[in-house]
Amino acid sequence: MPYKDPIKLKEYQKEYQKSDKYREKKKKYRETDEYKKKAKEYRETEKFKEKLKRYKEKAKIYRETDGYKERRRLYRETDRYKESQKKSRESEKCREKRKLYVEYHKEKVKMDNQTDKSKERRRRNHRNLTLKRYSITESDFQKILEHQNKVCAICKKEDKRQLCIDHDHNTIKNRGLLCRKCNLGLGNFQDNIDFLKEAIKYLKSYSN
Repeated sequence: MPYKDPIKLKEYQKEYQKSDKYREKKKKYRETDEYKKKAKEYRETEKFKEKLKRYKEKAKIYRETDGYKERRRLYRETDRYKESQKKSRESEKCREKRKLYVEYHKEKVKMDNQTDKSKERRRRNHRNLTLKRYSITESDFQKILEHQNKVCAICKKEDKRQLCIDHDHNTIKNRGLLCRKCNLGLGNFQDNIDFLKEAIKYLKSYSN
């Protein structure tokens, strides 16, 4: 074994550290009381605390970089990540944690959900999700609303609730703002003009 030559010795040690034999030996040593005692003592030293502090600062800066965010995004799209998340959620430990969380926060969550602040937050979140789903901004929504004189585009009535964003299900193109009843009506008629014409004929035949 090349112990005399320092360069060759370093190369040999590097190769040895990659071997399964070395990893197994290291794993067994970490399970011993001697290692645990030394590790505990080392973690209490100023040297370790300073090293940990520097590491956290570097990690914080690194996590804000575009490269890290892109790698993180790509990793989250992999099957390996999805499988690990699925296993984690289905594990007994995760279930127990969820159970404890629900029991501990049940009353607090119940009280928070009844506050005006929480109701307003839920309404705001629902509105933001709706606008995002139809690729429309708040300013665009207000422009359409002003153009319709703040009434439904079909029945021309005001609605106390927020008007629904009507869209073509084939082209996914936004058409206008409708009240809940008119929006459901079009949906039930499947946006089919022939069905609507037949409905008009039907109503006219019984209007007299």
